[in-house]
Amino acid sequence: MPMEVSAFDAYQTFLALKAHFAPGKYDYHTYNGKVAASEDSFERRKDFYTFVGIARKWKGETRDFMLANYLQNQKVWPRALTSADAENIYKEWKKRQQSFLYMTKEDFVKIIDHMALEEYRFDNIFQVHDGQHPVLLRLYYQNKIALETLMAMDYVLNFIPRWNTQIEDDVIWGETSRLIANYTPFLVAHIPTLRETMKQTFVGDNHVKPRTESICSHA
Repeated sequence: MPMEVSAFDAYQTFLALKAHFAPGKYDYHTYNGKVAASEDSFERRKDFYTFVGIARKWKGETRDFMLANYLQNQKVWPRALTSADAENIYKEWKKRQQSFLYMTKEDFVKIIDHMALEEYRFDNIFQVHDGQHPVLLRLYYQNKIALETLMAMDYVLNFIPRWNTQIEDDVIWGETSRLIANYTPFLVAHIPTLRETMKQTFVGDNHVKPRTESICSHA
């Protein structure tokens, strides 16, 4: 039976995720999703029944439902979470989590196909030239691979710190980099299993270096 969640719990989760994805030092996992909030004040809010409805509908999935929507829009309003769009966003996110390994394998194939088409070596897709977005990042921005795939590859190869110093676009990439940093702790249970899959897909242990190194250190 799905775990029951109170409206106040749903409200706290909403505030905690909002703080986690906003610029600042709040970390959802450090504080276990807790924030300073008054239940009495909450019950007087105009959107009180919005959170009642969310808690009743999503129960134990409330956090994941809100997380999926925050990933889509870090400025999402409570009332927007009651829309059909919000439900569809969550369904798509949930489907990606349930088929994580399959999804990333499919994305790896897309990357290989793109490498073959453009005659790129594996290292080439990570390299930043003249401050511009690297090939792998462009594939994400073009919706050809999922954000989770980009994150999984970085977890193994650790190229994002170098991107942060080399990419000159402070707006688009800056927002993506923060999103990845904030999202990764929610995804770590899936990611470590992908190292062997990456080695098998991209062929050769030399392609997949330890996380303590950067695949594009020579760029």
